[in-house]
Amino acid sequence: MDFQDLIRFELNFVKKTLQIELDSFFKTIKGAESGISKQGYSQARQKISPTAFITMADSIISWYYGDDDFKTFNGYRLSAIDWLNFGN
Repeated sequence: MDFQDLIRFELNFVKKTLQIELDSFFKTIKGAESGISKQGYSQARQKISPTAFITMADSIISWYYGDDDFKTFNGYRLSAIDWLNFGN
């Protein structure tokens, strides 16, 4: 599992057992019947530096707030999430 696949999987909301999710990820994303074991995934995940997530978060925040072409309400930027349909 390379770095990009690890990050993609980490950002995916795991709803089932880890092994089922890993198998589904490899089948859907990679088109492979066999993937990686839970132990192999855990070992690969331990190699990711926490600063990778900090750097990604900083980049997303800079991109999101760098766009100043939006309407405000009383000076605030409003955001909303439809939790009933979130993740479906």
